[in-house]
Amino acid sequence: MIRSVFDKFLYLFIVVLVSACSSAETSQKSHAELVLVGGTVIDGNGGTPKTNAAILIADGKILSVEPVADIDYTILADRVVDVSGKYLVPGFVDSHTHIDHVNGVNLTDEQKALARDYNLRAFLYNGVTTVVNMSTRHPEWLLKQKELAKEDPFSGPRIFTGGNHFTQPGGWGGRHGGGLSDPTQIQARLLQDKQDGFDLVKIIYEDGLGKEPVFDRLADNTVENISSQARTMGFPVFIHATDLAEYQEAIDSSPMAIAHGLVENLNTTKALGEKLVDKNIFVVATIVLFESFYRYVDKPSLLDNPYLKASVPDFVLDSIAEQEAVADSLAKVDAILKMDSATWGRSALSNLTKNTKGFFNDGVKIAVGSDSGGAVIHAFQGFNTVREMEILADCCMSNSQVLTAATKTAAQMLDKEELFGTLEAGKAADILIINQNPLEEISHVRDFQSMVVRGAYTNREKFSYSNFINEVSQENHHEH
Repeated sequence: MIRSVFDKFLYLFIVVLVSACSSAETSQKSHAELVLVGGTVIDGNGGTPKTNAAILIADGKILSVEPVADIDYTILADRVVDVSGKYLVPGFVDSHTHIDHVNGVNLTDEQKALARDYNLRAFLYNGVTTVVNMSTRHPEWLLKQKELAKEDPFSGPRIFTGGNHFTQPGGWGGRHGGGLSDPTQIQARLLQDKQDGFDLVKIIYEDGLGKEPVFDRLADNTVENISSQARTMGFPVFIHATDLAEYQEAIDSSPMAIAHGLVENLNTTKALGEKLVDKNIFVVATIVLFESFYRYVDKPSLLDNPYLKASVPDFVLDSIAEQEAVADSLAKVDAILKMDSATWGRSALSNLTKNTKGFFNDGVKIAVGSDSGGAVIHAFQGFNTVREMEILADCCMSNSQVLTAATKTAAQMLDKEELFGTLEAGKAADILIINQNPLEEISHVRDFQSMVVRGAYTNREKFSYSNFINEVSQENHHEH
């Protein structure tokens, strides 16, 4: 009798325990706010895609990526989106850009301000959910946008930014400020950047793109001084370098990354590649920047691209459709660089692609970056990020490797791999829902209607310029 009572008690205890465990497991999953069901997940790690998968999302993060057959998603989610036939990839990272720089010619101050505000959404429209803003001319505005993006995922991409760049007085970029060589002033600037909330330091070690020096360049010991102080303060260091001598000095200073590709004609990249790998220095090639020196000059019809027109203000496109104004603008660039920049760009591109492919084959980590908003008027924010991916697929790596370069590699470079960059449990839910397989053709990443930005599902059209200007018009109407 006692044994029977004990057996019954044990049985009831096990039932209650199992039921509690089952309830805990269900409770753990039942708080999913969104589930994407039935798509093919290309997670950014470079492995085999996961077909007929489900991604469970809550609180802006991925809870899990599971086979659809393993879950009862109809119970577990507040919202279920059928993505059957679609391809799910991580949101892209542009590892070299300038958010607050405005493209276009002869724009009014009002137009420049409007274009600057829209640039944030231009990245999202093109699938870029994180940006590395190398330097800024509008620090207060940019830091405000950085904080706003943390609160409102639809306001713009996740932002990592530097303050003003460091360059030699009168050096490359010196006309925009940033020229410092005195150690005391350098330390003061770094301390102020840290206090203001900037994330990185960009050093310009560049004397010009042509064969002859055009600008004064920072002394080697000054580059090392800035780099060592910045690292002590916890700043990752990015160095702007483009030729062999600049690359060698940059490598000696052990930056996080070199912010441009190598334009010099080398027989082999092996020696440099080994040094870059040994010091774990990333390269952000920005090949699209140099292509932009001539691409739209040679073929203006490319400006009719529907994705470009959807993510660039109409007055910007109108301004760069005026050939005389464009010629005047390019002439100013040529005067600054003391060369025919379009002719140089055409000749330099083969060196850039060859060296980037060489570095990649040497084992160097290549991150996608566009240098959009740079000196060239065709350096389009967001659109050129994907163009860089297309170039890399053509010259240097497989489509799968390009996707990794635009996602996981960039997160590794920023030492933020635990936060974003791949579609895995615990990471940010930044997801593009692509219509066609990007592993077959990388340009397919331009073709999507929906996306998830830090856990929030939305239609891509929300980030078009036409929608942005409608919102601005409505806000102005309410104010009056």
